Amino acid sequence: MAIKVYVYKEPCNMGKSYKGLTSLIEDEMRGKPESGSLFVFFNKRADYVKVFWRDIQGSVILAKKLAEDVFEIPGVKQITLKNLEKILGGMGLRDLILQYEKRKLKKAA
Repeated sequence: MAIKVYVYKEPCNMGKSYKGLTSLIEDEMRGKPESGSLFVFFNKRADYVKVFWRDIQGSVILAKKLAEDVFEIPGVKQITLKNLEKILGGMGLRDLILQYEKRKLKKAA
């Protein structure tokens, strides 16, 4: 499964939640939140990141705030999942998503 990862290039207000991030994805990024892609948002100081993901059952927002460092913000609009994991400090997003998908398939069976 190839998961697409899109980065919002402007600093984002981290007070935005599901509705606000969905609006940014649809209006500013011209994306489809329900596509199964990950959408990444950084604040102005680059010490806070939110990752938005939605499937047919609902939405997930992963947030991480660094205490003393800053994230390395990519210079492109689309990155690989492996690059996102490196940015987030090795968090295994692919495993998390695959586990979720497997549970969903078991419930459907």
